[in-house]
Amino acid sequence: MLSCKDVTELISQSQDRKLPWYQRLRVRLHVLMCRSCSYFRRQMLLLRDALRHLRGTAEDEDVTSGPPLSQEARERIKRAITRGEP
Repeated sequence: MLSCKDVTELISQSQDRKLPWYQRLRVRLHVLMCRSCSYFRRQMLLLRDALRHLRGTAEDEDVTSGPPLSQEARERIKRAITRGEP
């Protein structure tokens, strides 16, 4: 039987890659019996969905729609970059 620590690690990894079938099965069995890991899994799924939604809305927005920089500001930025100033 997997420990809760092992299961939370596998749940986290499953957000980035597909787990092998036997690991998915072991996680699923553990989650059925463990309320804490079940909550953790639901929280991870909620976070994933929220971030996907946020990413989708950010792609719809035009990031260049703000006020344009003045020529003086552009020159200050260029000088700071070439000199390595903050």
